[in-house]
Amino acid sequence: MKQENLVEYNSRYVYLNSCEVRIGAKKDHIAYAYLGYDVDRGNDEIYKAIEKAPDHKTTLEDMHRKIQDSGLFITISALPFRNEEILPAYYVRQLAEQYLDIGKGISRMIPLRVHSEESVKGHLMLSQMAATINVYIQRKMKKYYENREDNLTALRNQKCEVVGTRIVTREGVRNVNEYYRKFKIDCPEFIQRKDGQLFPKYAVSDVFKNEM
Repeated sequence: MKQENLVEYNSRYVYLNSCEVRIGAKKDHIAYAYLGYDVDRGNDEIYKAIEKAPDHKTTLEDMHRKIQDSGLFITISALPFRNEEILPAYYVRQLAEQYLDIGKGISRMIPLRVHSEESVKGHLMLSQMAATINVYIQRKMKKYYENREDNLTALRNQKCEVVGTRIVTREGVRNVNEYYRKFKIDCPEFIQRKDGQLFPKYAVSDVFKNEM
């Protein structure tokens, strides 16, 4: 491992080296192989191997092989990239696959009954926006659900009581507070209704001002 091969992407440190290879049944297509060593993943895999070694009665030969292989991966591309470009390119591909998974899976996409290009483009734009929001929430929360409704089910637990012209919020449960922290959402102590409008009140001083 050489310093010039070390790259960083999203707090992930990886040693990368590339070479030209030939692929296909007849080896007649030129491609580029990127051999990488993920430092964090390598350490994690070694730790897990050591933890399981007594139960699995791992031999020194097996442990040596696992240590050597830990954290290694290879990516092959038809296009040449600089070392610092390959990880961003890979994650763009991964994001596109997530969109397809959402569209074909939990979104249950159906054939469009439209007859104009504008309608198709409009539908695709809305679908892309919805999928982007879904992917963003899942990445932010670092939780992935098979059913998109489950993604926001926790927020249904935010309760309130209506007292006269006030909507008083209850203390959020753990799952709700987790969303609030991740997305930097401030939950008001109560919401004042006046002249058909809603006025959220956050601090204790606001309560006193309202009573004066």
